[in-house]
Amino acid sequence: MLNMAHVGVVVKDLNESILFYTKVLECEISGTSENERIKMVYLSAGSSTIELLKYKQDDSGRGKGIIDHLAFYVINMEEALKKVEEYGSKMLFDSPRDMGYQKIMFFLGPDGERIEFIETKQ
Repeated sequence: MLNMAHVGVVVKDLNESILFYTKVLECEISGTSENERIKMVYLSAGSSTIELLKYKQDDSGRGKGIIDHLAFYVINMEEALKKVEEYGSKMLFDSPRDMGYQKIMFFLGPDGERIEFIETKQ
């Protein structure tokens, strides 16, 4: 089995996405790179990496938020969702769903990407 290297998300507003991922999801910027057609910001998310991609020309042919979803483990669902609500993100359920061994909640990121919080029951 191969280990995942990173998840790349095409964004429309790099600064807004950086703010969202660092403030709401508590990711940390681990690097940046840029060339004539794209700017990339790398975010540490635990042991994973999220790569935010901002094309300089809108003719890249790449859609915005083209991943199905990103999933993050949280210790306390209610506390984690407070940050999401403060940011003004759209929740996709009325309340977290109890899946038996865990609770889950989906909401939207700044480019319409679906993000999932998972709280594992002890």
